[in-house]
Amino acid sequence: MTTDSNKVHSAAAQKVLQKIADRIAGGEDFGLLEEEQLELLRLTHELDHYRYELEEVQGELESKEEQLRKLSRDLETVGADLFDYLDFIPVAFVKLSKKGIIERVNSAARQMLVGSEHPPIGAPFSNFVKSEDHYIYFGGLKNITATGRLTTFQMRIIGPTDKEEIHTHIQVEPKLDPTGRFSHWHLALFDVSEAHLQNLRLKEVHEQLQLAAQAAELGVWNYDLVSGKSKWNTHLYRLLGLEPRDGPEDAERFFEFIHPEDRAGSVASITTVINSPDDHIMEEFRIVRADGKIRWLAARGRIYRDENGRKTRISGINYDITERKNAEEAVRLAQLQLTLQLAETERVNEELSQYAYAVSHDLKGPLRAIRNYAEFLYEDLADTLTGDQKKYLEGLKTAVDQGDNLINDLLNLSRIDRVPLEMEAADVPGTVAEVRSLLALPDEVEITVEMKWPDFSVDRTLLKQILQNLISNGVKFNEHNPKRIEIGWQAAPGDTIDIFVRDNGIGIETQYREQIFRIFQRLHTDRAYEGTGIGLAIVQKAANKLGGTVRLESEPGKGSTFTLRLPLESTEVGKRADTGFPREDLYY
Repeated sequence: MTTDSNKVHSAAAQKVLQKIADRIAGGEDFGLLEEEQLELLRLTHELDHYRYELEEVQGELESKEEQLRKLSRDLETVGADLFDYLDFIPVAFVKLSKKGIIERVNSAARQMLVGSEHPPIGAPFSNFVKSEDHYIYFGGLKNITATGRLTTFQMRIIGPTDKEEIHTHIQVEPKLDPTGRFSHWHLALFDVSEAHLQNLRLKEVHEQLQLAAQAAELGVWNYDLVSGKSKWNTHLYRLLGLEPRDGPEDAERFFEFIHPEDRAGSVASITTVINSPDDHIMEEFRIVRADGKIRWLAARGRIYRDENGRKTRISGINYDITERKNAEEAVRLAQLQLTLQLAETERVNEELSQYAYAVSHDLKGPLRAIRNYAEFLYEDLADTLTGDQKKYLEGLKTAVDQGDNLINDLLNLSRIDRVPLEMEAADVPGTVAEVRSLLALPDEVEITVEMKWPDFSVDRTLLKQILQNLISNGVKFNEHNPKRIEIGWQAAPGDTIDIFVRDNGIGIETQYREQIFRIFQRLHTDRAYEGTGIGLAIVQKAANKLGGTVRLESEPGKGSTFTLRLPLESTEVGKRADTGFPREDLYY
């Protein structure tokens, strides 16, 4: 029954009672006792009084109802304005009816659900939930209905295209009407797709790291400096010869497996790192496994800090380096053995050098006597000798000369190691002139030497031996007329200088370029070209004694170029090679 009908019935009842009261007051008899009549009159008056009070209350209620209606209209307006304001923020807001029908969405929610199309008003929100996540959505709403509290959960939303999948974090809050009854839902949706993708990537990286650790047989550990506990992966247990378990382990337990001879040093090193600004650990040590086997491990780790810079944990890896250590030990022993062998070789070479020097020196006397006696015979018997006898004596003299040359070369070769260096300012043109005079070269030999040279120091005797043998070879193995020898220099890397001796001789084939520097190695017979086979060995040994090298560039039929690279030790402080020197040639 409505409020207006109540008013009509109340007024009618009051009129009836009022007529009865008036008639009683006029003396009519209704068969009532006097006390009953007086009580009826009293009640009538009280009813009239209450009627006035009721009318006042009714007026106040009507005023309150109007205020409530106005407040409701204001709330509707505020709600509409609120969603208008929400259009300017990037969070998606959705208003749902009690049955989950979309009633309002802000701009961000419209873009998330339908893109640029019209707002999905009137559609069930479940239409936009991934079918596999319906249980999350409906379960969340059921939980909110039961508890009446704001709830958060994560689920996937179908985006503007069917193929698009949006991972969202959702907050759902039930809303009540002014009477306290549930009226609708408010949803706030946060797009966490990027965070979800990052989590997947981190998970993938973590899995890859696990696979890499397994493939590389890495023992991974994390040491909490606050709790003093360590967490080990499966392979670290196996490195130690233990059965894997969940842990955690006391930090000291790992050190129990370090070899007693290495334990103190390893603990001290790690303690030093922990107490120093350095955050990286690099250690190598031996361990005694649970089965008694001794292995070498390498440790690589890093110390991590909190936001206040305090060290909180250490993470790192261990891996087996036993094979490498064994190889290093084998190399060390081999190097030691090689050093001993080299020392022995040097001793033997020194003895041989001394022996060769002594023998060569002692042979010079007999050879000189043989030459003298041969000459005496030739002079005394010159008039009586037959042709064959003269030929034999001349052959004897030739053989003696060859033996003398060989002994001289051997003496020069052995003298290189025996005589200390005497460094002085280099004078290449003067040394070449001295060699030219010493060799008594024929007129068809043309020697060209560059006159401007940078300042550097050299042992003059060794330089003379080098140039003498290279010039001599350039003339000897040469069938041209004229026979040309060119001597010059060019800048070389670092503090070195290249001195080259270039000829137009017969050249040397590639396969013999190393062989020619060995002692007694000859490419031709004595009949074709005279020589002892020691000259280039002297060149190489002298170059090495000077701290340099010698190399060959040659082409058969087009000559050879020997390049001597020597340290550029200036005789005057600060003076070095100047490639801008003008070229001035000297002809002999």
